[in-house]
Amino acid sequence: MIAPTGPGWTALGAAATLGVVGRLLALTDLFIVAAGLAAATIIGMVIVAIRQPRVAITRHIRPLLLTVGHTGRVDLRIEVPPARRSPPIDLIEPVGPRHSARLHLDSLPSGKDVTVSYQVPTRHRGRVLIGPLVIDRDDPIGLAHHRRMALGRDEILVAPRAELVPLPELGRGPLGQRLLTAAHHRGIGEFDGLRDYGPGDELRMIDWKASARHDDLKVRLTEPPHLTRFIVILDQDSDEHPFEVAVTVAASLVVSAEHGGLTTRLVTTDHDLSGPDIADRALRALAVITPNGELATIERDPSEGLGLIVVITPSSRSSAWQAAQRVTDPSLLLVGLFTDPDDPGDIAARSAGEFVDNWCRLVGQEA
Repeated sequence: MIAPTGPGWTALGAAATLGVVGRLLALTDLFIVAAGLAAATIIGMVIVAIRQPRVAITRHIRPLLLTVGHTGRVDLRIEVPPARRSPPIDLIEPVGPRHSARLHLDSLPSGKDVTVSYQVPTRHRGRVLIGPLVIDRDDPIGLAHHRRMALGRDEILVAPRAELVPLPELGRGPLGQRLLTAAHHRGIGEFDGLRDYGPGDELRMIDWKASARHDDLKVRLTEPPHLTRFIVILDQDSDEHPFEVAVTVAASLVVSAEHGGLTTRLVTTDHDLSGPDIADRALRALAVITPNGELATIERDPSEGLGLIVVITPSSRSSAWQAAQRVTDPSLLLVGLFTDPDDPGDIAARSAGEFVDNWCRLVGQEA
């Protein structure tokens, strides 16, 4: 689009005013000045129409997934075709709803390619829309310009900050003791052989099928149990501030569980994620998640082994907490992480910092 700039519109307005005054007062000098202002603006529009920039631009965003507090980078590569020099141009690109990046390029020789960059800071999770990129070409005295769109829109996802927190170890800290007790009471552990029954052995440890094939009773030996699966349930039925804390907590637990090699699952009203690359897929989902009603039903976990279900919800009165209670099995230990200050549950988490401190105390390790 070719149009006058702000000064150009001012010049045209002044030309019209001077023309009217010159006509009323019959002053030839005013007519000459008015004609000069109008002509300068029109000539500027002709110049930008004739010398339009012929450049090819590509955009590279690194990375496409950011976390809150980190800075992204957008690279714009400008290639000038052979046999024609590019005039000076400005590149204007909206970044989010309130900001724009403006980059000036001097005249470039034919066949030249350059890369210019700008940074994208992040303060909140969500989507950051980039573009469309506009090329702005001004005439030499700034009375007219030509603008055209060079690139469409892209987006950057900003995920919540994920803090790596220690995972529970059986027998260590209050949570580890609960897991160890649950494992012993339920006989969880990998089979590691048989031995003769002796004084002090519990009857539930006798392998009756193996004993039937021998003259003596045989006791089943198992390897020490360990935590193998970690399920995070995020209740989306929450107010805005507690929900933002809950999203950060969910991100921290999922990333920490995958980092620790556990079979990890994230359940929300909108998502049920598990399998490979769970942390990356969970962060992408948590980047744009919003409060969206109660979580009334949860599918039973198909994995095996000793596991932990952490429910992040406002209180024990929530539908999510009740739904989680219905799907627990003997090998799963249920932990409530509540954002309501009047219902602390197993862990109070009214802020991300409070969560980290309380979680570390629960697993018997320092923050």
